Amino acid sequence: MLVAGVLLGSGVASRSSGQSRHRLRGGSFTSTIDARWKVVVRTGLRGFETLTLTSTAAALDQQGVPPAGAIGITIIESPVSALSQHASASPRLEVREAQATGGAIQAEQAIALMSRVVRTPAGAQGVEHSGLPRFRTLSGASAAEESYEYLYGGRGNVQVDVVARHGGEIYFIELDTELARIVDGEASFSRLLRDWRWD
Repeated sequence: MLVAGVLLGSGVASRSSGQSRHRLRGGSFTSTIDARWKVVVRTGLRGFETLTLTSTAAALDQQGVPPAGAIGITIIESPVSALSQHASASPRLEVREAQATGGAIQAEQAIALMSRVVRTPAGAQGVEHSGLPRFRTLSGASAAEESYEYLYGGRGNVQVDVVARHGGEIYFIELDTELARIVDGEASFSRLLRDWRWD
C-alpha cells in the first residue's frame, strides 16, 4: 500500500531571477524545484520512495508521463536489494553495446545499473535513443544518463533518465515532456540535478 502526501521542505529554499524554489527532501537527499510545481511523495512498504513532480496541477500517469502541455519528473529511491528481484532481466541491446570510455570501471558499472533500471512505457511506439548511455556524476556519486524519443498516447514524448547508486540505495530520476516543452523541461531537470545534495 502506498501512502501519498505533499513533500515540500520548510518553505522557500532560494530566490534567483525572482523565482521562488521549494526544497525537496527525499530519504537521503535534498534538491530544489520551482515553487510553482506540484510535488507528491509516495512511500512503499519495501523501502521505496517515489516523488512525482509536475509543472502543472495535473498528475502524471502510471508510466510517469505528464498530460499535454505539462512537464513531469519522477524520482524513485529504492534499496539496492530490490535489484535482486530482477536479476534475470536481460539488459537492452543498446546498453550492452555501449562501452565506457577508457574502460573505466565506474562508468561501466553505472551504465550496467542503468540497463537494469530504465525502461520505456509498454505502449511507446517508434522508440529511438536520442542520447546513448553515458557516464556522469550526481553530486559526486557515479551515475549514468540516457534519453529517448517516442510516441505515447498519440503524442511525442522525450524521456531523459539519470540513475545513480549512493550507499545502499539506487536513485532513478526521469524527465518526461513533449518536444515543444523540452527546453523548459531540460532546464528544470538540470537545475534539480545541479542542486542535488546527499544527506
